[in-house]
Amino acid sequence: MDTSALIQIAKQAAIDAGTAAMEFYDAPEVNFKEGDSPVTNADIKANDVITEALLKTGIPILSEESADSDERLSSDLVWIIDPIDGTKDFIKKTSEFTIMIGLAKSGKSFLGVVYQPVTGTLYSAIKGQGAYQEIGDEKIKLTVSETTSLSSARILVSRWHESEAESEFAEAHGVSKVKCGSAGLKMCKVASAKAEIYINSTDRASQWDTCASNIILQEAGGRMTDLSGEEITYNAKETKHKNGYIVSNAHIHELIRQAL
Repeated sequence: MDTSALIQIAKQAAIDAGTAAMEFYDAPEVNFKEGDSPVTNADIKANDVITEALLKTGIPILSEESADSDERLSSDLVWIIDPIDGTKDFIKKTSEFTIMIGLAKSGKSFLGVVYQPVTGTLYSAIKGQGAYQEIGDEKIKLTVSETTSLSSARILVSRWHESEAESEFAEAHGVSKVKCGSAGLKMCKVASAKAEIYINSTDRASQWDTCASNIILQEAGGRMTDLSGEEITYNAKETKHKNGYIVSNAHIHELIRQAL
C-alpha cells in the first residue's frame, strides 16, 4: 500500500473518530487511569474507530488506549496513535483537543495526521512532501515563522500543568506565553507560525503524544529534539520520552537548548 493511500486512510479515520468523539462532548463519562490521567468513553470510542480502520493496512498499532505488544518492535512500520490528545481539554470543552494518527518508519516519524474536531481543522504531512492545513475546501502549505531571537518568540504552555522550568525560561528570556491544550496542537501551531517554542521538560510524555505532529513540524521547517539535542525516535520498547523534548521553528532551537 503506497503512502498516498495510507494518508487517506489515516485522514478518514481521524475525521470519523472525531465525529464519534463529539457524540460524547456535552456529557462525557470520565474515569481515571494509573497516575490520575483521565480517560473518557470518547477516548475509547475514538480508539475503536481508528483501530478498526488501520488494522486493514496490516501495519502494527501502538495506541495509548490499547494494550501494547512486542510484535510492533520487529516491524519497520508502525502506527502510533492518540485517540484523543488533550482529554482534559475535551472534558473542559476548550475545543483544544485533537485526534492524532502517526506512522513511524525505521524509528522516525514518517507520516502524520492531526485533526481538531471542534474547528474541523486537519493537519497532515508525509516525509518529503510538505505539511498542510485543511479546513473544508481550503488547503494551505505550512511554514514555520522566521523569528530568530528568543525575545521575539512565543512559547506554548499548558492550560493545566505549566511547569516551573517553562515559566522560568519565559521570564528569563522575555518570551511571550500562549496557553494551549493538546500537545499535538501545540506542535501544529509552531508548524503554522502561530508560535515558535514548545518545551516538555518532564519524562511523562509518550510516543503517541508526538509521532503524528513531529513530521508535520519537520515538513513545515521546524525541529524537535530531546533536551540533549538528540533526535526523537519511535517504535522503541520504552514508550516514554524519558529526556523530554524541545519543539521550535528551528531558527532558535540551539538558543533554546543552551538557555535550558
